[in-house]
Amino acid sequence: MKDNLPLSFSNFVGLKRVKQVLKHPSSSKGSFLFFGSIGCGKTDVARTHGAVLNCKNPDTIDWGSCGKCVSCRGQQWLHHFNCRSRSIQLLVEVIQRAYTFSPTHKVTCVVFDEVHLLSESDQEAMNKLLDPNAIPSHCLLIFTTHKRSKVSMSFSSRFIGLEFEPPTDPEMKTLASRIVRREGHDLSERQISAVIAKANGIPRLLLHAIEEEVRFSRG
Repeated sequence: MKDNLPLSFSNFVGLKRVKQVLKHPSSSKGSFLFFGSIGCGKTDVARTHGAVLNCKNPDTIDWGSCGKCVSCRGQQWLHHFNCRSRSIQLLVEVIQRAYTFSPTHKVTCVVFDEVHLLSESDQEAMNKLLDPNAIPSHCLLIFTTHKRSKVSMSFSSRFIGLEFEPPTDPEMKTLASRIVRREGHDLSERQISAVIAKANGIPRLLLHAIEEEVRFSRG
């Protein structure tokens, strides 16, 4: 997903419950655990949600950002970390700073990917900061994982859990057709079916599979 482009829930197929929950006013603060298979859109949905909450001219129907306002262009509200390459000390400090910093934007959105890579002791250290009553009204913490079983029960209990279910075949076809139109390609139904098979139910792989199909068809 490119920076500063309009971001919208309409870009994602399926995920009905995820969209319903995040559109509720209460979802502008607190902590969430997004879990589901690799490449199903967890991080992109987190970024989109933060963008809409901070946009000066949001589309509250499709839940989209304008991509033009100061907030959309600067994205100063977003802090994104991968737990694979960050120490627990840094991650704890990030949360503490988010809690105490006086923002110039509506919501400070902190996204932690691959939270299952934290050890149980590291999860416990972070757990102490996640009391729902302690999270300031301007803070939105989103943790993502494709291995929910490796997130401890006590840690999981701090979050609103949202499952990202794999898209159905018709949903993958809708997404593939949308990408083909957006990129200006001309693929037949047979080629789109081949692209969907290559992507194997993973939305993230669709664009790459489409580009491969286009190169192959051009010889």
